[in-house]
Amino acid sequence: MSLMSTDTKVVRDNLRSLLREYQRVRPNLSLRSIARNAGVNRYFLTKILEDAESKKVDLDQLLLLWKFMKSVVPVNKFIDGHVEAIESYLSQHILGVGSEQSFLGPSSDQIVLDLNDQEVDLHDRNNYLIFLLACCDNGFTKSEILSILGCGARKNLDYLIEKEKIVVDKNNKIKLPGDKHLIFTNSLMNYHFIDLTRFYQVSHRGQRRNNINQYIQGLTKEGIEKVFDLTKEYEYNMLEIFTNKKYIGENPFFYVSCFDTLTDELR
Repeated sequence: MSLMSTDTKVVRDNLRSLLREYQRVRPNLSLRSIARNAGVNRYFLTKILEDAESKKVDLDQLLLLWKFMKSVVPVNKFIDGHVEAIESYLSQHILGVGSEQSFLGPSSDQIVLDLNDQEVDLHDRNNYLIFLLACCDNGFTKSEILSILGCGARKNLDYLIEKEKIVVDKNNKIKLPGDKHLIFTNSLMNYHFIDLTRFYQVSHRGQRRNNINQYIQGLTKEGIEKVFDLTKEYEYNMLEIFTNKKYIGENPFFYVSCFDTLTDELR
């Protein structure tokens, strides 16, 4: 997914400077090798280096490149500075799951999930949903997860445990390994959006446990900004509930928010 915003040009400039410096200190690495090591498309790197006028950035590719650059042995303060600038940008735009409000905090470790993961088939809905359930603070037992996803998810659970992508704690609850936060690329979220919304049940309406709604209207730029501001305030209040230990319990609950314009340019 491509992202456009007022600060996208700034982050592209940081990316360009970062790549040029990395090429300078790693002269034996071709652009193809850097792309392969980072798990990104070489075309993405080429566009960053050669197209100084573009105001778009592929958020998924950016997230994977940031993860790679953050994991390499620090080369110099110049590179570190650009990595931090990109991290600041990502913290405002990524989709993540975790117990903290800042999913990219410097003291936290991250698990970045992308459809192109080489070890786990994240096109498989069961793998995706198991990771989601493993994020919950209280956790769920293997039998509880199978009661939610069905017995067909047993092989997925066993595989993820074997590969230590998830762990079983002393209370037999499935959790993420260590004190980690889970980050999804936009393409992964888009791919599995329906796998969450399919859990919505009309029979639950009237029980103060679910809701579904849809609006569509041609709006002015000011109207769209008001919707955005209202939604951000609402989601901040939601996050306070999700992170308050008083409300953390045993019922697996999901909340999904999504809106955008149906065109690229705003008038």
